[in-house]
Amino acid sequence: HWTWSVWAAELTKGFEINDVGFSQTAERLDGGFRVGYREINPGHLFRQFNVNFSTFHNWSHEALDDAMSWGSWSGAHMRGSFNLNTRFTFLNYWEANGNLSWSPDSWSRSATRGGPIMKDPGNWNGRVSVNTDRREAVNYEFGLNTRQGREGAGDEYGVSGQLSMRPTPRVQIQLNPRFSWQSDGAQYVTRAAVLPYAPTFGHRYVFADLERTTLSMDTRLNVSFTPSLTLQLYAQPFLSSGDYVGYKQLSEASSYAFEPLVPGTWVPTEGRCVGGRLCGDGEQQRVDFDGDGSPDFAFRDRDFNFRSLLGNAVLRWEYRPGSTVYLVWQRSQSVRDAFGDFDLGRDLAGLWDAPAENRFILKVDYWLGL
Repeated sequence: HWTWSVWAAELTKGFEINDVGFSQTAERLDGGFRVGYREINPGHLFRQFNVNFSTFHNWSHEALDDAMSWGSWSGAHMRGSFNLNTRFTFLNYWEANGNLSWSPDSWSRSATRGGPIMKDPGNWNGRVSVNTDRREAVNYEFGLNTRQGREGAGDEYGVSGQLSMRPTPRVQIQLNPRFSWQSDGAQYVTRAAVLPYAPTFGHRYVFADLERTTLSMDTRLNVSFTPSLTLQLYAQPFLSSGDYVGYKQLSEASSYAFEPLVPGTWVPTEGRCVGGRLCGDGEQQRVDFDGDGSPDFAFRDRDFNFRSLLGNAVLRWEYRPGSTVYLVWQRSQSVRDAFGDFDLGRDLAGLWDAPAENRFILKVDYWLGL
């Protein structure tokens, strides 16, 4: 009933995967372990259950500069987490799942998009879900998840569900709605080369607090007319909004410290930013880094509302053993605006009016039987 595993890996400086794919990092050390307990014999309450604890960590090669020093390893810690996962199946075949993880502080080489290393504060993640007997003609699942970041790094709250129906042995319907609200305390915006700033090696890195709301629903319909003739339908309406607030500048490298860019009022007749260091006009944000009232740098407002509807239909006919005809219809429509806030009625109306692209594909397979 007890299982465990230990692993370690390294990406060396000369690692090259050529045409196999791509690697986002190099010169990296990986390590971790997992221990778990699984009970497969039914008891008084559970038909079966399993509990797993695992941890994994990534370090840059700088950890080897002083391999016997804890400071060397903590200063090179790029990513890691401690995870507890549980799954319980009750005697009536209902299931309950729980996941809890903690990620300690680490260092990010990508947060500044090629700039200096930046601290990535740790966070807690949790998820619980319950689903009914999947053998039933109608079954459903309900889940909640959350993320709590340290040092104002951002939070997330989400709810999801799944409804599966089999009205007949030949028809299956599945609905997967999801809703989430999340904040990011340090969303990268842009960098400026004006007025050199020594603490971040010349460039100035602008970040913002991003508040994002997302609603989607995956819909599937599978129909088997005969063993050789089937129809599959899929649709995904998707709505997402993002509001960039609290613009700020990274204060120094290897930190999670920022200098707020206080909002002011843009006076177009004078071309000046009054009462603050950041002035927007709905389309652009102008930054006055040195506080003299004249804008030193400008960038496009990043607020967004994205709406999309993806769908496809696949009719499959096996007209002879091993030989199949596929008739495929793909539809994609999307539109992007810059309101920033989430309004279900407005965003749904905008989704239906979005421009669409339709594609039809015919594929024929013939089995030669040589």
